[in-house]
Amino acid sequence: MSKAFIKLLSLNITLVILALIAFYFYPFLGLLVLIIVIGFDINKVYNQSKERQSEKIYERKRFEFELSETEKTIENQEAQLEALLNNIDSPIFFIDNNHNLSYYNIPFQKNFKFTESNLVDYLQILPNELVKYIDDAQFLNTSTEHSIKINQKYYQFISHPIKNNQDYFLGNIFILNDITSIEYSKRAQRHFIAYASHELKTPIAAIRGAIEILINHDNIPDDDKIDFQNMIIEQTEKMNILVSDLLDLSKLESDSYHLDYSLVSINNLITETLKPFEQEIAKQQLTISINSNDLKFYVDQFRMKQVFTNIISNAIKFSHPNGTIALSITESKNNYQIQITDNGIGISSKDIKKVFDPFYTITSRDQSSGTGLGLTIVKTIIGLHDGSIDITSKKDSGTTVSILIPKKYILEKELN
Repeated sequence: MSKAFIKLLSLNITLVILALIAFYFYPFLGLLVLIIVIGFDINKVYNQSKERQSEKIYERKRFEFELSETEKTIENQEAQLEALLNNIDSPIFFIDNNHNLSYYNIPFQKNFKFTESNLVDYLQILPNELVKYIDDAQFLNTSTEHSIKINQKYYQFISHPIKNNQDYFLGNIFILNDITSIEYSKRAQRHFIAYASHELKTPIAAIRGAIEILINHDNIPDDDKIDFQNMIIEQTEKMNILVSDLLDLSKLESDSYHLDYSLVSINNLITETLKPFEQEIAKQQLTISINSNDLKFYVDQFRMKQVFTNIISNAIKFSHPNGTIALSITESKNNYQIQITDNGIGISSKDIKKVFDPFYTITSRDQSSGTGLGLTIVKTIIGLHDGSIDITSKKDSGTTVSILIPKKYILEKELN
């Protein structure tokens, strides 16, 4: 017992004894003292009861407040989670242990055209390929992962079982990550390797055949020997160009590759580009017109020369004798516009859709063709400059290559 309680108890006993003594000598006074003692105790009990009641009310209100705050926190967290799941591009859904579709996000609803009315029949609406993996996941109760094709799209299918603290299975959460671009990239890579292997095999087979003939036959005429030797040199050069283009394209597509920007005179760049073609231009009696206003632009000089070389080379190969090739470079507030136009044999609508595809070749006027990587490299270089390239053409009417290069705004000291 506390000291205060013992003290109070002692006081009450003392008062009762005094009241009894007083009652013995003075009954009225003793009765009055006794009434006062009893009233004091009743008041004390009442006050204690009132205090306990106030404490209970306070505790209840505090509990209600904390409960309300907890509910608000849970609601906010649920709203945040809902917003997060709905802003994820991947369809996400949860199927409980009774095979009910308990949750799905907006991307899932949009992809599979779900409404509140058809939730019960979700297995009838989902594609059969998906239902199969869902059934397997619900049966196995273990994490699974598959690649699946649905409506011309490729998805990474992921399922993960959800369990409570007692390890009781509650259901599976499912995620469908769109990997269509990755899948097409893998396909393109496989095709690229197949094409490259084929393009390398052709000159190797020709070289091997020529060497075997030269080794196994002693009575080959000298003229034929020279033809075989020239063919070996020609095929070796073709293979060398192809390997160089492959390595160059691989380098350009590397994440670690960066352009070497400098301020370049367009007139000087065009002059340097045309020098190797002077003999062919004179032979075909081609007319070259240039309209550049001596502009300067901020580009990778080596790579931009590569772009001009490839496009001008194609224009020459596809031009008729006495034809015209026009180069026009203009500028706007934010861009440089480059146009290279010829009036040659043109490109068919069928071919023009594929001119930027790796290894796609078009036979030129003289029946020659390149590695099929030139325009692929050109488009990659223009892309690295944050630019764009477009080709318009009409069979037997000529071709126009249009390039847009955004201006690079740099500090004055960098220009100098």
